[in-house]
Amino acid sequence: SEGLGEAWGVQWTRGGALVQGELQCGVLYEYCTGSLAVSVICCRDLAHGDVRHRRTDAYVKAYLLPDTSRQGKRKTKVKKNTINPHFNETLKFTISHTQLELRSLWLSVWHYDRLHRNVFLGQLELPLDTLNLGDSPPSWYPLTPPLGPPVPPGAPPAPLGPSLAAPGELHVRVKGAKNLTATRNPPACLLPDEQRVTKQKTGVVRGTVSPVWNHTFIFDGLPPSDLLHVSLELTLWDREAFGGKRFLGGVRLGSGTGVSYGQIAPWNDAMGVEVDAWRKLQSCPGTWHEVLFMLRSSMEPGNL
Repeated sequence: SEGLGEAWGVQWTRGGALVQGELQCGVLYEYCTGSLAVSVICCRDLAHGDVRHRRTDAYVKAYLLPDTSRQGKRKTKVKKNTINPHFNETLKFTISHTQLELRSLWLSVWHYDRLHRNVFLGQLELPLDTLNLGDSPPSWYPLTPPLGPPVPPGAPPAPLGPSLAAPGELHVRVKGAKNLTATRNPPACLLPDEQRVTKQKTGVVRGTVSPVWNHTFIFDGLPPSDLLHVSLELTLWDREAFGGKRFLGGVRLGSGTGVSYGQIAPWNDAMGVEVDAWRKLQSCPGTWHEVLFMLRSSMEPGNL
């Protein structure tokens, strides 16, 4: 309805830093369940992701190459303000034993920055056919820079990791909404995503029809070429009594072409300001673009 609106800022960026230090991890394959368990123990002597404040808020991402999809990503929690973070987490993948010798475990370490871009701190690639997948102690591995030739001063950063064509991050800052009847925390996700594994939510703001969130969603591992094929969907909900919820409206940003990776995609139906905002972030990476959207009354394809 008229008067419903929400402001979002969007940014795509990529980054890197000095690479140093080591990562301790181990792997165990469980033949009875077809599960590969990756134990991420700790890192030591990492570089500072925030050089100015000499701070590192580290986390680890894992993929089984050549799968670099968002569904194939696993990551640890963030350990704040330490260059020697202890994670002690197990990341699990489902994979048949016949596929093990064809895959490589790719681990990368990142500094999480809530307000700006995340910073690449190092990586390692471990072909599974070279590892002892039994119950063996974790090992230490040196972190390495991105693969490829040295990058001349002033040149763009090299792609981060094998098979990842200049992966970046989509930052979505949900600032607030106006003239709502009631509000619940708005979720965000990237389509196509049938399992909603990319779904993220803000915190709940109560007792106001004009809530302010100032919350930033981060979708990482996103090559700029993928922006042609994905859509960003954000929706608002009202929490009703007895646990129910009522849809208040939403937006869907994207190219609006109706296709995704060569397949018909009715959800890729952005129009007007939604398409304009998406084009701006593609043409000017690393820059915030603030936009005020009128909310859709329905998220059915083509319904604005």
